[in-house]
Amino acid sequence: MKGMKRHVCVCVVCQDFSKFNPLKQKLLDNVDRMLAEDIAVLMNMIPKEDESHGDTGSNVVKGGAFEGYKESPFGVGRLEGVDKGRGDEEWVVSKDRYKYDEIFQV
Repeated sequence: MKGMKRHVCVCVVCQDFSKFNPLKQKLLDNVDRMLAEDIAVLMNMIPKEDESHGDTGSNVVKGGAFEGYKESPFGVGRLEGVDKGRGDEEWVVSKDRYKYDEIFQV
């Protein structure tokens, strides 16, 4: 950590901070207001939205790419690609390893 701190200090000491664009206070104020007020209002709306649907299942994603799926859209394609074999005790490549061993032995 000390080496990194030293590296940053060496890089910063050469910089002319007077050439940096000045902060725009109005933009900072808008962001502060948004974080303090707008997001709080949006977060308070989430439970109300959930309550308004009840347990009728009307809040389930339907149609389009999710047609025919009963589970969460976040489960689609799970255990494929980089997740293939997740949770398995054996390495996913083990069953076909002989194919790859032949390629890398050449």
